[in-house]
Amino acid sequence: MNDNLNNDNSNILLSFVLGAAAGLAAGMLLSPDTGEGNRKFIAQKANDLSKKANDLSKKATEKASDLSKKANDLTGQLSTQLNDTINKISKKSSGTGTTTTATTAAPAATTTPVGGTTDTSGIKKPKNPKTT
Repeated sequence: MNDNLNNDNSNILLSFVLGAAAGLAAGMLLSPDTGEGNRKFIAQKANDLSKKANDLSKKATEKASDLSKKANDLTGQLSTQLNDTINKISKKSSGTGTTTTATTAAPAATTTPVGGTTDTSGIKKPKNPKTT
């Protein structure tokens, strides 16, 4: 499906470019200006577009650099805050003399219907074999 979407977009872009080229050619052929005048006009527009593209490229590079600096600053701030929080928690848990950890009670050993027992780890142990 994604390949079809990319292929459709490529076809649309190609159609647009071909249409623009055909329009430009028709405009040049039907223009009242001389060939030299048309070439100067095209050269001037190409030069203008090149300058605009350069300006946009510089602005995009500056924006990307600014965003990169901001991201690095935020990463540093978050790292500092995280380390501070970890240190505070560490000091609280070690500074009081008592450690508070969550524990759960292990289940007591029970007799199973087969006759074996289950220890606190949940592993069933067989009965002691009878010796004769």
